[in-house]
Order: sequence, then C-alpha cells, then structure tokens
Amino acid sequence: MMLAILVDITDWKILYFKEVLSDELEIEFKMKKVFINTQSCIRREIDAEKIANYFIENNYEIVNKPNDADVIVFVACAALNSITKKALKKVLKFKKYQGELIVAGCLPEVDRKDLCQIFNGKTLVTKNIGKIDTYFPKNDVKFENLDDANFAFVNNDYTNPLLCLNDCFKKLRVLNSFYQKIKSYTLRHIFGKKSLIYSKLMPDTYYYINISRGCTRNCTYCRWKKAVGELKSKSIEKCLEEFKNGLKCNYRYFMLNTDDTGAYGLDIGTDFPSLLNQLTEIHGSYEIEIRNLSPKWLTEYIDQLEMIIKKKKIRRISLPIQSGNNRVLEMMNRYSDSDNVKDCILRLKKAYPGLIIDTHIIAGFPTEKNNDFEKTMYLVKKIRFDGGFIFPFSCKNGSAAEKIEPKVPVGEIYNRMKYSNIFLKKQGYKTLYSPRFLGYLFFWKKMVDQ
Repeated sequence: MMLAILVDITDWKILYFKEVLSDELEIEFKMKKVFINTQSCIRREIDAEKIANYFIENNYEIVNKPNDADVIVFVACAALNSITKKALKKVLKFKKYQGELIVAGCLPEVDRKDLCQIFNGKTLVTKNIGKIDTYFPKNDVKFENLDDANFAFVNNDYTNPLLCLNDCFKKLRVLNSFYQKIKSYTLRHIFGKKSLIYSKLMPDTYYYINISRGCTRNCTYCRWKKAVGELKSKSIEKCLEEFKNGLKCNYRYFMLNTDDTGAYGLDIGTDFPSLLNQLTEIHGSYEIEIRNLSPKWLTEYIDQLEMIIKKKKIRRISLPIQSGNNRVLEMMNRYSDSDNVKDCILRLKKAYPGLIIDTHIIAGFPTEKNNDFEKTMYLVKKIRFDGGFIFPFSCKNGSAAEKIEPKVPVGEIYNRMKYSNIFLKKQGYKTLYSPRFLGYLFFWKKMVDQ
C-alpha cells in the first residue's frame, strides 16, 4: 500500500514538472521574436542585415510587425538635423509597443542628448555594434564570430501598407517576377541601368563588401566620425574571399561601400590600390563600384588608380567633391585643390571612357558666396559628372561648422538650389528637384547599357 502511494506521488510530480517545463518553453519561445527597422544609409542597412543574421543563428524569429515582437531593434541615422527629428519620432512610436526597444546606428552617439530626453533604454552605437552580445548573454553564437553581411536589410514592416503590398508581391512568384520586370524596365528607361538611382532602387542586384569600418576624416559639417569610430580595415585575404563567394553565387555587380573607402589599409600596413589591384586580377565577368571615395585619396593614389581603371573592371566611382571653391573646401576641412581633383578625374575618364563618376555637393556652406557656388557649378561643367546630388547645407548640432560665421540665409541657399537646377538643365543634365527647401536636387545624364 505504501509503495502504491509513493508511485502515485511520483506520477503527480512528473506531470507537474511537465506542465512547468512546458510553460517555460512557451515563454522562451515567445521571447525569441525580433522586429528590425532601419532609417539609415546603405552601410547601416548592411549592419542591420548582420544583426538579423545574428538573431537567426541564435534561433530567434524575425517578425514583420512590431506588436508581435519581444525585442525591437531600430537602426537610425543622424546625418542631418531633419533626419534626427524623423528618427526620434520613430523612437517614440516604437516605445509604445510591448517589446523591449534597442536604438542602434549613429543616432545614439551623434545626438545622444536629444535621444536621452525621450528614451533611456538600451542603445547600440555603430562603432560598438559587437556590444549586442552583452544584451543577449545566453546566445551561443557571438556577433563577432559572424561574417559581415553582403546584402542590405529589407524592412518588412507590415504597419506600412506599401511595404506590406511589396511583400505580398514577393510571396507570389508570378506577380513578383512581373512586378520586378516592370520596375526594372521603368527605372532603366527613365534613368538608365548604370544610373545611381537605378542602383539605389534595385539593390538586390548588388553584392556589398564592407572592406573597412570607421573614418579618418574630420569634416567640419559632419559628426559622423563620432559614431563610426576610428579606421578598422579587413585583411585583403578576407575581402578577396567575400568577393569570390559573391562570384560563386553568380553576382556580377559588386559594391565597395564603406565609411572612408580610400583610407582602407592604413591601419594594417597596406592601401586601397593594393586591394583594388588584387580584386581586379580575379577572372570573371563582373563590375565593381566604389562608393564614398574622398578626393584626398583620389589625388594621392591617382597613378595607381589610373592603371587599375584601364582594366575596365571598375564600373563606377562616387566622388563627393562638396565644393569647387578652394577657400570653402578649406573651411570644410576637405582636400582643397579643386583643379587637381578635376585633372585626376579627367585622367580616369581618359583611361576608361566607360567609367561612371558621380558626386555630392553642398550648397550654402557658411561663408560661401554666390560666386563661390558658381565655381562649383562650372567645375561640374568641366568634369561632366555622370550624376550626383546637391544638398542644401544643414548645420548639424555639435559640428565644428556651428561656429563658422557668417551663415548663409535659408532663402539664399534656396536660390542657389534653384540656380543649380537651371544651370544643370542648360548643360544637358536631367534633374529631380523638390521645390521644398528640405528637399535636394538629383542630376544625371541618361545612360543605357549597350
């Protein structure tokens, strides 16, 4: 009789422990849902993709609605004050959900004071992205042990009707194929397949390689370096390995898109031309795009770059000149010999006439006069850039440019944007121009692949 009672008690305990264990497993399962959202540049979107891979490797589920998530990761940019305002609004939006919010990217460092006024939770600054392991100490796969992502993270935010519709197309193969063909055809015939806007709106065709992280520059209008940190380059061997993996996956277009591209290798005893030379020696049908190459590095490496360009493996170079006036460039703390920059660009174009070169320009930097900006426009005319952006100057809080006087009035900056629009059209460029001051002007020459 006594034995029977013990058996009954034991059975009861087993059932009880099963119920408790079941509840714990259910709680753990619910905890493993993550929503990721980005409002950032392509470099931080690639970081977001690695964050997504990190959670997936640790058996988390990436969900498409923030209200379904136990953890919400928001990767935010803070390049301009207007962008920061939009990002802060999103932080307030995500705070309303039950999931724990982590604010990542450049925002937590560049505009820490503004963020702290509305949010005192966990943050993940770009230069310390590996800190994510401290927030999830039970994860077996550590962030630093994962390879960098080679694709930009795609927001599947089902609270956004347009993104939801886009995702529905992707789930239906026939409709998705039709949708992508129409999208590609439209963009190709309006802008050209080699245009900057085509590469931006059709990102799936690119294989991205982050050859380094961090920045060596100290531009007075920017606080970027504070968030991305000092230069940290990958080894040439690792870059070549990623490149070859992309070729094996049948990718044709490769983009080197880093925080300070030309500075690559300075911290590990090599340089950017050495990497490019080895990449372009690899056999195969491919084209490489170089983003964010500072004029400083163009002029320093021009002899090597000219020889590499002749191989016809470099398809496009993005070269942000920012201004064509040497005095203004000095105030920006940028390379300030615009004539030398022009000569170097023309040398590259002569070495490979098919090379596409686009640029970025700032209109209305403090102390800039009308004739200073006119010099910038005439530099564009002499170089014949294939495309570019003109941004109205926006004084970033905390930047060195805050102390540079006199500031150009908002109305005058707006007039220069209108002037550039008219000037560029006379030079045969096509332009997209927002009449609102906070907009920017995008100009390009139509390029259709043969």
